[in-house]
Amino acid sequence: MHRYKLLGSDTIHEVTAANLSEHLDAIYANQVQRYVDGTGTVLPASNSEPGFVMRVLERLDLRPGQRVLEVGSGGGWLAAVMGKAVGPTGGVTGIEIIEELATQSRRDLRAAGMENVQIVSADGAKGWPAGAPYDRVMFTVGTYDLPIAFFDQVRDGGLLAMPFQNRAKRGFACDFLVLRRSGDRFHAVASMPAFFVKFQGEKGGDADPIVDLASLALCRPGELVGYGSPAAFERFMAGYRAWCDLGMPPSAGLDVVVCPNADVARAPPGSWLDRRGDAALIWSAKQAMA
Repeated sequence: MHRYKLLGSDTIHEVTAANLSEHLDAIYANQVQRYVDGTGTVLPASNSEPGFVMRVLERLDLRPGQRVLEVGSGGGWLAAVMGKAVGPTGGVTGIEIIEELATQSRRDLRAAGMENVQIVSADGAKGWPAGAPYDRVMFTVGTYDLPIAFFDQVRDGGLLAMPFQNRAKRGFACDFLVLRRSGDRFHAVASMPAFFVKFQGEKGGDADPIVDLASLALCRPGELVGYGSPAAFERFMAGYRAWCDLGMPPSAGLDVVVCPNADVARAPPGSWLDRRGDAALIWSAKQAMA
């Protein structure tokens, strides 16, 4: 990381060989840092909170010899960590759409002797077919949809970790899912709330929100008040009723299956079908343990 800004601060820090020791505490702290380019512009990319990333890596269970793809590799630090985990017999490919970050991370990784890590400058929506199939894929950017390419680029039984933007598309809030591929679909094995910068590129556009921007829903104990157009409120209520029918669980209390949208005609009984674009998410309440 050569230039960064901490969340909640307007100060831009420039790191050099001469002042590196002054920045180590901030760089290795358990906090998010935003990348800054040579002109002082804050880029739509960040170093994720290390503590959260370590929790995800534990779920991914990286092993020597595995092939790993990271979408949104930023400055390359996570690609380097995963490169160490898979060892010289494995390999990591990072995709970064911001050319300046891709170029700088290639230099830094080369200087660090990370020969099993490569960074490509490309749109992550298409994945990287040249290295497929991958044992593990990790998105470090929030996206509303799972691009269709990844249904082929993750090997059967492999894991995909991905922050799905919340249906309401507000801010950077995501449902972070760890998914295992089984045949033509993925099944969630872990879920946690998270905040991620938004995907840049083909799949980076906004989707239709569940309510329009002129509407508001106010939830109080025993009362739900809607303000706005009747059509927008009815759309909201349809989603709310579906959630209530499942027992009003949080996302961590739901099972999720992700499959190609074209393959799903309707929601199975007792589930909620969430069509995203290339992918459809099928949510259902987790079954209680006997």
